[in-house]
Amino acid sequence: SGFGRSASGPVGPGGMISDGEKLYPVRANIVRLWRDAGFEIGIGGYKHIWFYDTPYQDYVANVEKNEKAVKQILAEKNLPLRYFSYPFLNTGKTTEDKTQFENWLNNRGLRSVKYTFDNSEWMYSYAYDMARKDNDGNTMNETRAEFVDYMTKMTAHYEAYSQDMFGRDIAQTMVLTPSRLVADSFDEVFGMLEKRGYRFVSMDEAQRDTAYQT
Repeated sequence: SGFGRSASGPVGPGGMISDGEKLYPVRANIVRLWRDAGFEIGIGGYKHIWFYDTPYQDYVANVEKNEKAVKQILAEKNLPLRYFSYPFLNTGKTTEDKTQFENWLNNRGLRSVKYTFDNSEWMYSYAYDMARKDNDGNTMNETRAEFVDYMTKMTAHYEAYSQDMFGRDIAQTMVLTPSRLVADSFDEVFGMLEKRGYRFVSMDEAQRDTAYQT
């Protein structure tokens, strides 16, 4: 079965890299490192807010603010901005809101990225960073092992959803934060996925699966 590796690099709140007008130099340079390594940069909202309880116009304004910040970095290399990810994977309170917003995205040359493998790996990353700060190698090793086990269980969990909803293994996409833990566990986590029969494809290829039209 196919596995969608997100074509996006950092997809998140522009508030982490700018004040809405000026870029924070150090954090903006981290995005440039991802950009120059060949990852495509996408956006979420300037603030990480729920569409469900945010008025439509406020939600759009929040995305526009992030779009402005990130486009500054992409313009340096004449690169396009193509992808948007809903904060908290929440697409709004009504179908009408979602449809209206998706049309707004399309009119700006953006498309939304849908994730099927969600997880809370950031909690493991936080514990790992704290152990590293304390030079606690044993806790780091334990956290890394538990993280790999957790990701294996989460993979099986969402595979079961695919079978329940579609009766087959669909092309999948996964949320991961760019953390030291993910980097240090790269071989184990992605090796696990390959052993389960996955191969890596572009985001566009993964989302051509008809499941993403439901």
